[in-house]
Amino acid sequence: MGAVYDQLSITERRKIERWRHAKVPVDEMARVLKRCRSTIFRELKRNHFSDESMPGCDGYYGAAAHGTVLNFVLWRGNFSIRRP
Repeated sequence: MGAVYDQLSITERRKIERWRHAKVPVDEMARVLKRCRSTIFRELKRNHFSDESMPGCDGYYGAAAHGTVLNFVLWRGNFSIRRP
């Protein structure tokens, strides 16, 4: 069986959001959160918001990202998400 990884928490996602707006490098985010840098890059890529009708609102939003993940977990039927 493969390795088991914890989901990013809402707190971690909000930190990523604040740091992203402050232009903190991804390597520094990963070091502080004790996560692999690819996890941070993947999170930013998967949960980036972009809408042509709202051009000033593009970006990463931690709370929205967390809601999207929880909806996916519930849809998939996996209720074993860990809460910190």
